[in-house]
Amino acid sequence: MARNKQHKEKEDRRQGRALPSLAAFILLAAAGTGMGLMNMYFGTGHYKIPLLEFLLSDSRLIALNAAPFALLILALWCLFAKAWIAFLLSGAFCLFVSWGQYWKLMARSDPIYAEDIVLFKDAVSISDGYLTVTWQIILSAVLVFVGTVFFISVFHGRKEYPRFRFRALLLALILAAGGASYAVFYRSDALYDSFPVWEELNPWFENSRYMSRGAMYPFLHSVKSAVVKPPEGYSASEAEKLLASFPDSGIPEDKKISVISVMLEAYSDLSLYTDMITGEDPYAAYHELASESYTGRLLVNVFGGGTINTERSALTGFPEPGNFRSASWSYARYFGDNGYALQGSHSGYADFYNRRNVNRNLGIDGYLFLDDHYSEFTSWPSGDKILLPEIVRLASEEFEQGRHVFSFNVTYQN
Repeated sequence: MARNKQHKEKEDRRQGRALPSLAAFILLAAAGTGMGLMNMYFGTGHYKIPLLEFLLSDSRLIALNAAPFALLILALWCLFAKAWIAFLLSGAFCLFVSWGQYWKLMARSDPIYAEDIVLFKDAVSISDGYLTVTWQIILSAVLVFVGTVFFISVFHGRKEYPRFRFRALLLALILAAGGASYAVFYRSDALYDSFPVWEELNPWFENSRYMSRGAMYPFLHSVKSAVVKPPEGYSASEAEKLLASFPDSGIPEDKKISVISVMLEAYSDLSLYTDMITGEDPYAAYHELASESYTGRLLVNVFGGGTINTERSALTGFPEPGNFRSASWSYARYFGDNGYALQGSHSGYADFYNRRNVNRNLGIDGYLFLDDHYSEFTSWPSGDKILLPEIVRLASEEFEQGRHVFSFNVTYQN
C-alpha cells in the first residue's frame, strides 16, 4: 500500500513537471520565432512594411530567419533551466543585432556582414550622430521587457524545465540541428541565389540581394566569407620582417606630381591580337595618345565580368582584394597622407559592387556617382563626353588652390 502511494506521488511529481516543461518549450519556441520576425523588420531599413511583406510571402525565408533565434532561446533554456532567463538573454541578443542592422542601413545603406562583428569597436567610434532612437526601437525594448515579466509570472514557483539528463540530451539535439542546418542550408550558395530580389531593389547590387533574404539568414550565409585564408606558405613573422625593410617615407615637395587615373571598364585593345580590323579604326585616338605617353601593357585577371577586382587591385596593389568592410590601406590613403586632394568618379550607381562604402574605406570619402552627382547631367549612367570633362574640372579646382590631386576614376562601359 505504502509502495503504491509512493509510486503515485512520484508519478504526480513527474506530470507536474512535464506540463510546465511542455508549455515553456512551446512558448519559448514561439517567442524565438517572434524575435526572428522582429529582426527581419529591422533588416528592411527604411523600406519597412513593403519589404517585410515581400519577405513574409516566402515561408522558407521565415524559417531561415527565425530558426536561429528559436534554437538559441531553447538552448539557453536547457543551459539555465529558467524560461525567463532564456527569453531575456535571447531578447537582448535580438535587440543588439536588430538595432545594429537598422542603424547601419540607415546611415550607410549597408547591412551587417559577419566580418563586421570584429569591427565593433571601430563602428562605435564612428557611430555618433546616427544612433537615433525611434518609436520602433523603444517598442522592441518594451516587448522584451514585457516578455521577460510574462515568463517570470507564468512560471513563478513552478519547475518549468525537465530534468538535467533530458535537458542535456535536448541541448545536444539543438546543437546538432543548428550545425546541420548551417552546413546544409546557410552555407549553400545555390539556395541563397535561388531567392528572388524584391522588385523595388536592384538585383545587381549585393546589398539588395542581402536585404531581399531577410536579416539573420544572409548574415549567417556571409560567415563563410568572413575569414580570409592566408596564401600557401604565408608567414606573418616573415611578412613583418619584409615590410620593416621598407621604411615609410613621404613624397618630397619637389617630386610631387598630380595623378589622374581613368580606368576604362571592360576595355581591351584587341588590335594587339589581330590585323583584321578594317574600316574606321576604333583604336586610332587611343594609339595616338599612347604615342605621346609612357605606356605599357597591363594583364588583368578578369574578362568582361568581375571588373571590380581589377579596380580594387589598382587602388591597393593586392592581387586578391578582399571585401574592404573597414578602413583599409590604399594608394589613395598614401597620397592623402602626403597632402593630396583625393577625388574619384564613376558614372554608374554607387551601390553596384558596394563602391560607395568600399571607396570610403579605401580613403576616398567624396567619391562621386550617378546617384549623387552625375544625375545632374543625365538620368542614365553617363558616357565619356560627360565624365571626362567633369574629371578635369574637379581636378582643376584643386590646382587653382595650389593642391596636388590623386584622382581615381572608372568609366561606365555600357
